[in-house]
Amino acid sequence: ADLLVPKIKGVTYEKARELILKAGWVPNSKITKHYANDDVIEKYKEVVGCAVDRPVCRFSFVGNGNQCLAVFTDGELITEFQVSGYTKECEQP
Repeated sequence: ADLLVPKIKGVTYEKARELILKAGWVPNSKITKHYANDDVIEKYKEVVGCAVDRPVCRFSFVGNGNQCLAVFTDGELITEFQVSGYTKECEQP
């Protein structure tokens, strides 16, 4: 069955992550890391990367075989990351 995506838009990433994990998604740690600060990589193994020129990051989760969830955040500080949106697209290697 398809995993549901909880209501995470506008929520802090910390809280959204809890809801995502509770819904059955798993952090995707097998992705290629693009630019991201060490503290972000250390705290969130599922980070795909952050833009260099603006405070936007992308995180990746997988579920039930081949389902994917990419979550986008805004915010300068790791404690302030807020979910701006998401997509069910899989990461391209």
